[in-house]
Amino acid sequence: MWIRRVNRKDFLSVFLDNRSPTPTEVQAVELTTPPSEDDLVIIWPDSERTPVALPYLAVTRGGVERDFLSWAWVYLPQYRPFTSFCRCLGFDMAKRYLQGSESSSIGRIPEEQCLGLIIAEAETYTLGRALDKPISPIVAAGTYSYSVTRGLAQNSLNGYGHHEIGNAWFRARSLARAAALNLSNRQLELPWTVLLESHRAHGNAPILPSESLSILARALTDVHVSGDIGTEGWTWLVNRIPDVQSLRVEMTGPLENRVRAVVDPVFWTKK
Repeated sequence: MWIRRVNRKDFLSVFLDNRSPTPTEVQAVELTTPPSEDDLVIIWPDSERTPVALPYLAVTRGGVERDFLSWAWVYLPQYRPFTSFCRCLGFDMAKRYLQGSESSSIGRIPEEQCLGLIIAEAETYTLGRALDKPISPIVAAGTYSYSVTRGLAQNSLNGYGHHEIGNAWFRARSLARAAALNLSNRQLELPWTVLLESHRAHGNAPILPSESLSILARALTDVHVSGDIGTEGWTWLVNRIPDVQSLRVEMTGPLENRVRAVVDPVFWTKK
């Protein structure tokens, strides 16, 4: 991870200047010691390059988080609510959180990405249900994405082994006389093909059968490497897929806007 030890004046400068830190301002080291009484440690996600976004975590010595957030509310009014932009944790809690984050992957894929595909697929099967009702664990466990995730967890995917999982999954559904799905085998495989290739590329040009898929994989690779889609990546996306321009605007705002950018289409699809 990238970390920087700052006082409150320096912390304000980071957010008010809204610029990328220079290589001399950050260190690619682990969080091992707590900050002093009046200082903070600010942390950016793992990256092979110098971080390009605002820090996602501010670490205090512990027990002063409420005081710090009150201070941020006063001096950073343009970042409200502040925790939509940057979490604040005491040192002990931050250590546990970061240790959990380091191990929260399935195979080589972060578990939240696997969970996102499971939820998206389950939502597709349950269109029409009330938006405020949770997805049943049984529905989630019955998805193709859940089967691929288990394959990743058991290290049983070799190359694009999700194709074989998909074929077996559809055969099992046919033998069980399960209801027909509104998604084909190809439609279920494509998101996983893009995701797996973006991780395989890891900064190199993704190799996929169409330009559109390569563009999406390139954008995902940017996220894996730097924590954000870079300017070049957005230019590629907007030039070839103009409909994502509005998404680009939403994704540059606070967390609420980014969440709304995902939730609103789901809501209107269900209307």
